[in-house]
Amino acid sequence: MPWTHPTGGVPAVIDIIALGPSQREYHADQHSSYTPNLDRPDETWIINKGLRTVKSDLAFVLDDLEGERRKSARYADDIIAYAEKRPVITSELMDIERPAWPGLFFNYPLTEVIDHIGGLVADRQGVEPTPQTVRGLGLQAGWYLHNSVPMILAYALYIGVKEIRLIGADYTIRHSDNMEENRSNCEYWVGFLRAMGVRIRVPSGTTLLNTCLSKRVYGYARDPVLKAVGE
Repeated sequence: MPWTHPTGGVPAVIDIIALGPSQREYHADQHSSYTPNLDRPDETWIINKGLRTVKSDLAFVLDDLEGERRKSARYADDIIAYAEKRPVITSELMDIERPAWPGLFFNYPLTEVIDHIGGLVADRQGVEPTPQTVRGLGLQAGWYLHNSVPMILAYALYIGVKEIRLIGADYTIRHSDNMEENRSNCEYWVGFLRAMGVRIRVPSGTTLLNTCLSKRVYGYARDPVLKAVGE
């Protein structure tokens, strides 16, 4: 059965709100004036515990839900309360587990995402898109999914999102030992989606893509490319 995005539409512009410190820029913009600088997206997607506080259309909890319940019954209750009104995409919820998780829960369409990626790569390489070729190219390009944000980016590409504001996906914090693994995984997928024509914007203060640092190309005291465009 073909996959249908759980909200029923195909959003062109989305906000993905992760839990890193650069999300403060998003909240500051939302709270600072009657008319925020960011235009209203078609949908806002939230990750994990952000579903407790962020107004959103869809949540991703790409963890073993029963494992999350063992960590915190309250968190499990919060997830279920969200799913009573809005959809939650999780990694896999087996039929035997579903009675314990009432609500709008959807399994992440991993096979469809991988095959879609393989089809895109086959098209750009001019390769005949047989099922075997598509699956092989999809696994080669798309099996690097080791973190929630990369999985969400790959999913957004699959359903046809055109623009993403990726907020709070920092992984590392400047002048701090506090860090999360898989920043490189996320940056890989940002580059992949951009190469496929998806516009991705990130906050000015994020460490992702070294955005918070000055623009430069290694080895140049004065970058001739930036000079050419007047920066």
